[in-house]
Amino acid sequence: MNNQENGKEVSQVGRRAGQSVGGAINFFIGFPRLSVRKPGAWLICALATICLLVGVSVKAQSTAVAQPVGTAPLMYTAVARDGNSCEWRSTNFDYDANGQRVAHVHSYTELGSGLNHLVNGKWIPSVETVDLLPDGTAAGTNCPHQVFFPIDISQGVITVITPDGQSIESRPSLLCYVDGTNSATLAILKSSVGELVASNQVLYADAFDGIQADVLFTYTKAGLEQDIVLHQQPVLPESILMSHLD
Repeated sequence: MNNQENGKEVSQVGRRAGQSVGGAINFFIGFPRLSVRKPGAWLICALATICLLVGVSVKAQSTAVAQPVGTAPLMYTAVARDGNSCEWRSTNFDYDANGQRVAHVHSYTELGSGLNHLVNGKWIPSVETVDLLPDGTAAGTNCPHQVFFPIDISQGVITVITPDGQSIESRPSLLCYVDGTNSATLAILKSSVGELVASNQVLYADAFDGIQADVLFTYTKAGLEQDIVLHQQPVLPESILMSHLD
């Protein structure tokens, strides 16, 4: 998944940074959340070999502490962590009317799914990064769940290690239309080599026979997101059904 350029190791991804795309349909693995609805009550779905919902992001924005004009900003230190929260605390001092030094303690709690993860029994901040490995694969291992990406999406599987140690394997198999009763296959997965397109994203470009579409995985603190990125308008499901009848 990487090559040599000017004596430095670079990922193939840089060649694709900034490319425009025609459209996107977003999915969690095995549980599609559709952003495109076609006429006639058809939905376009990506089918995975194993269904998995890795996580749902729930974040609470922390409230900044207002500072009096002319005072130095408070310096906060993390004093307690768990999987989904972190308590921050700061202490500053001033003097009362009698000249006595008085301590003022300020604190707030930051909330977020997967905010921290355990390493050797200690909670440390999660980091949304995917690293290239020496064998050409890639892995995200700095969040509560670990994700391992194959070189070729058609020859391997996406492996997710959950926080409780379970191993789940999955990959998209095909794109199809469904209306609750009938289905029509739009495209089938084909060979595609992954590229690191951002610090936490792996792209399998032109990954289907039948339509120009990519598979994009995003590794986050809350879970793993799978997007199907369309570069052309899909044919209508009626056209597929009619072609089978001819």
